[in-house]
Amino acid sequence: MKLHLLLLPVLVALAVGCGSRAPAQPESVQVKITGMHCEGCAETITKKLRQAGGLLRSDIHFSNDVQTVHYDGARTEVDRMVAVITNLGYEVELVSDAR
Repeated sequence: MKLHLLLLPVLVALAVGCGSRAPAQPESVQVKITGMHCEGCAETITKKLRQAGGLLRSDIHFSNDVQTVHYDGARTEVDRMVAVITNLGYEVELVSDAR
């Protein structure tokens, strides 16, 4: 019984994360996405990037030539985001990487 009481703080700390998550590392990348035809395309890309994790903000609009994606470098990387976009059927060209 005493052992359970001693482990309780440890279990609680694990359950709430106890600050173990790495702090956000805001980074941004500019990409050219070919194949978008409407704002719905841009919304789909943003939604899928958000679901993949690490997206902080995206400035993706189908009418822009260059798109800016702001992400948490501690949770994702450029190659992973490019894969998400290409898996949706779009072509992606890296314009600048402000890591």
